[in-house]
Amino acid sequence: EISNPQPESTETNVDCMLTDSTGNGLLIEDEDTVQFSKFNADGVESSLDVLSAEVLDGVTHWFFSIALDKPTITIVASLPDGQVLSTEILNETNAPELTENPNPIGLQPATETGTTEVSLGPELIVNGGFANPAITNPQFSEGGRSWSHMSPNQVSGWSAVWNNTSCQNEVRIEVQQLNISGEQWIDLAGSCQFGVVPPPSGSNLKIAQSVSTVPGYSYQLSFRFRQQDKTTNALQVIGPEGSLYDTSLLDEIGNGWQTITLEFKAVAEVTELSFLEFGNDPLQGTLLDDISLKEIRTKLIE
Repeated sequence: EISNPQPESTETNVDCMLTDSTGNGLLIEDEDTVQFSKFNADGVESSLDVLSAEVLDGVTHWFFSIALDKPTITIVASLPDGQVLSTEILNETNAPELTENPNPIGLQPATETGTTEVSLGPELIVNGGFANPAITNPQFSEGGRSWSHMSPNQVSGWSAVWNNTSCQNEVRIEVQQLNISGEQWIDLAGSCQFGVVPPPSGSNLKIAQSVSTVPGYSYQLSFRFRQQDKTTNALQVIGPEGSLYDTSLLDEIGNGWQTITLEFKAVAEVTELSFLEFGNDPLQGTLLDDISLKEIRTKLIE
């Protein structure tokens, strides 16, 4: 049990170690392999950053600073072998004064804490469906589709550059529209110059958007794409630590629109997501639509 001596005090220093079923402290040689999180009394998860870790008398200790803003806080430790341990911290304002180095917390098997429920946070991507701006007077039309070439600053939320140096003209994004429904998407081949066929790969685009994220938190990225020509179109998605998706690594891609859902962990307070065409068709690239990014939230269920 850890107590908070003063109602106005919200931060408490915690010295934590892992114990086995007999109460003996454990030595974890690589302390960074143990991941910690915390749940408040409502079962809502939040991050728990380790201030430092050290070995004392043959036992690994982790040190935290925890805000005791709820009556009960559950700390959960996930070990690399898949074992999950937990303990509860009680906030009792009339308890004896807490010393600067409190007694260690022994984390016990988490079977008593129940299971978790996963939900998604609010949408973080701006204009993921490329509906803004709406095409009202299209420059071109063919069959049931129409399209216009727009500068990146006209397409809300997104930046764009050529994905090579073949095209020296101003970057333009090709926004397409299905006439019967008004649904919009983009062609990642872009548009180098009207009336002039660029060299192979000469109008490939890289579009990007930066969003605010929390380091260490998990996020769900989803999007839809369609290859107009499987032999010449190629799509790559880049996240915080490199490639998240690459059609060139796939053995087979289905016909029509494909829906992809991925997960990744943020490593910084700002995460840039990029979508790149690197196929060799200068006129028809990968079609892209319905990009979504949401935080994955975990809630403890008693």
